[in-house]
Amino acid sequence: MDINDEADGNIPVEYLIQWKEYQALKTDEEKEAYKEAHPEFAKDWRAEFRLDNPEVDARLALWGYSGKLQSMEAYDLTEKMAAELGIPFDAATLGLPPRDIAPAYFELNKIVSDTSPNSVQSKLYKLTTGKDLLAWGIENGVWTDDLSNESIEALTLRDEFKDLIAERKAWTIKTSGKYIDPDESIKVNGETVNKRQWTYEKQLADNPQFREALDKIKVYELSKSKPDLFTSLEVTPEQVISEYLPYSKVVDEFGAASSEAKLARYDSQYLNKLGLNSDTFTAEGWEPLDEAQVPIWRIDKKYRNKDTEYDAIDPDAKNPDTGIRLRDEFLQLPENEEYRKDRIRRKGYGLTNSKTGYEFPDELVEDYVIYTEYGAKGKRQERFLVENDKFAQALYKAGEIADLPKPEDVPAVQYDDIYDLYPEQFDKIEGIGKPESIYFIPDEDKREAERYNMMFTVTTKNYSGVEIANEQLTEFGEAYYRREAYELFIPDNLADDYVGWKKVEATGKPETWAKATNQSGDGEWYEDDWYLIEHPRLYAALKKAMRKSNPNWHVKRDEEYYSKVPTRDVFQKYLAYLTRLKGKDRDDYRWDNLDLDAWLVAKFDYTPIEEQMRRQGYTPSEKLGQEIDELIRRLKGHP
Repeated sequence: MDINDEADGNIPVEYLIQWKEYQALKTDEEKEAYKEAHPEFAKDWRAEFRLDNPEVDARLALWGYSGKLQSMEAYDLTEKMAAELGIPFDAATLGLPPRDIAPAYFELNKIVSDTSPNSVQSKLYKLTTGKDLLAWGIENGVWTDDLSNESIEALTLRDEFKDLIAERKAWTIKTSGKYIDPDESIKVNGETVNKRQWTYEKQLADNPQFREALDKIKVYELSKSKPDLFTSLEVTPEQVISEYLPYSKVVDEFGAASSEAKLARYDSQYLNKLGLNSDTFTAEGWEPLDEAQVPIWRIDKKYRNKDTEYDAIDPDAKNPDTGIRLRDEFLQLPENEEYRKDRIRRKGYGLTNSKTGYEFPDELVEDYVIYTEYGAKGKRQERFLVENDKFAQALYKAGEIADLPKPEDVPAVQYDDIYDLYPEQFDKIEGIGKPESIYFIPDEDKREAERYNMMFTVTTKNYSGVEIANEQLTEFGEAYYRREAYELFIPDNLADDYVGWKKVEATGKPETWAKATNQSGDGEWYEDDWYLIEHPRLYAALKKAMRKSNPNWHVKRDEEYYSKVPTRDVFQKYLAYLTRLKGKDRDDYRWDNLDLDAWLVAKFDYTPIEEQMRRQGYTPSEKLGQEIDELIRRLKGHP
């Protein structure tokens, strides 16, 4: 149909409205799409008449009317009539092919009549059954396009799925009756989506073979439009299709920017090389892959579901019973061990210093897993850094740690081994005074009571021959102070001695000690001093450790150990001395135990018993002065 047919009234009434719709279209693209959706527009109505009337068709040809014969039957009738009339018959003169390919010519006419001259079906016929016809047509100027840029495979698929393709195009044609505005939205499962895009996707989802066909068509047509590229890459369309189909499915499910899609490209032998070129799968060509990210993509792909499960957990939510983040508890589940470690690996592969551009080496990622698994509690991470300098330097350059730990600041491994034996107790005793801890106890008295119950129990012990109730370290209490020994860098061979000292120093003097031993005031107590005196190597190590932070630790006490701290034997004599009657009885005891007397003189400033005996010959006034001095001394608390 054309404007002359319209002017002459030759367009059937049933097609006139559609003809006017077609004429109203502005772009060639719209008109081409409309014709594909309405193949009747490409029809030659006169040719169809001649096709349906072969005898009329033959006579018109003999009489010289324009237009070509439309069927083999008309061809035979024309040849017969020409012979009967004595008119020479020349097929070429009539614009017809030789008899041997004439059947193909007329078969093509039928296809054109049903579709259009440039239809998929017409091209496909010329390239297959009618390939000799196509060659004749090109040679004789009937056609100018040899269809060398067309793919038989693509045309075959387009023909097979022509109805779905036509439906797809109809959604873009305003006059098709199926047009979908590109800005129109609809609600799908409560979510607002673009209607045209959703319709496209639904069509593909409902017709998976059609989805694959479109991908194949893309590759086949690309191989024809860029044959030199396929040749240079030494790749066939089928090889590309074998990789493009699974890639396309991944893109549909996860998106082109997903780790899965990038991996599909990376793992391909042909696809990625092809897609990097412009005007292949995108106008500019795919962005080159950052291959350093491949290990990360593999972990992303492996754990997409686990990641979704993890991300669904509130990052701030904690277990009210343990105070541990729910996400951390999830990662610590036995079935999530591999996932937990791969999350660490993924982070390790991506470690980069944003300021310097330094990239953490891949070969140290397994060390990073070990380091991270140790956790922030204790000193295992610091110890690992000290023992693995290359790793420590890399982690520092990556900006993951602010400083490199010094070996002298990291305690021995026993420090952490002990924690591992009593993790809950250590966490509790450290947390009862911290408001942010699950173990926090607001009331100070209750807090101290809880700490006391964790560290101490009460039992009867013998001190200097006196049986008396006093505190004793619990099993955890001993572990606490043993760990403290390593924290203070007390040598390993002195750790037991340190615990022994804390059993005395931490438990302290029994509450009823003074009363039980007949002492005034708080009473003298030397168990802790004796322990240090009897363990000089421990005492030396303690002074070295404690005076780092407190230079005056035990300085004064150190001097007194050699002047005012009695031996155990002397102190027992002192307790026996207190049980005696004041006066001559005590003086006699001193006279019989001059080592006790010497200590009383040094400790309480007593007058030596020998001097006291000498003074017995003093005058009354001299004795009075002596008695006054003695009274003053006793008022000061000395026995």
